[in-house]
Amino acid sequence: MGKIIAVGGMKGGAGKTTIATNLAGELATRGKRVLLVDGDARQGNATQFANDARPVLGSRLSVFSGDEHMTSTIPKVVDDFDYIVIDCPGHLNTVQRAALAVAELVIIPVRESKHDRTALASTAEELAFMNRKREERGHPPFTVLGVVSAVDLRRSVGERARQSLDQIGMRAARSPLSDRAEFVEAAEFGQPVTAYAPRSEAARELRALTDEVLATLGGKRKHGPKEVTAAARRKG
Repeated sequence: MGKIIAVGGMKGGAGKTTIATNLAGELATRGKRVLLVDGDARQGNATQFANDARPVLGSRLSVFSGDEHMTSTIPKVVDDFDYIVIDCPGHLNTVQRAALAVAELVIIPVRESKHDRTALASTAEELAFMNRKREERGHPPFTVLGVVSAVDLRRSVGERARQSLDQIGMRAARSPLSDRAEFVEAAEFGQPVTAYAPRSEAARELRALTDEVLATLGGKRKHGPKEVTAAARRKG
């Protein structure tokens, strides 16, 4: 059975599509059968990436348009792939909730701005709420991994984003994704950064994140928002 990864969050422009497409592309590069689910039909960026990447990745990467019915459509194809990566829309809606309902791992990109850090608490509260609903239905909770993305290594604000993750009890990925030109250029050419610039620091960061994602999916321990659990229970 394939592993389902959702890249989500309640803040637009945080880097969800960059992480989802590059993660899916790197997994396919490693020989895995990957389905990239485009949960933002209005933008269609994930679909465009998959189509552009076909000469490089071939049949190892497939693409599918996701909607609010993913709770029924994804389980029908989960055995056909090693990994399913869902690129969620830039805001919380029925599509993102459907992704959270089926995912085993939820990746939350966090940028270094004050607005991103403010939105993080609301995101964590919603994640804890959704996990409680899953448990009520007899489903195991998803794991949550926060990724500091587009961080400027010359400044200290990226560390503040990591501290924000720590404060709400959300596990932070060990390796952030820096603000590097290779990510933008790779997207322009429709390639994962590890194929476009395989020796770059951007590729190194992406491989490290992929390794951590695989290790997380292979482990038994579940990580999620802890500080907001009580608030989420009151919400329900």
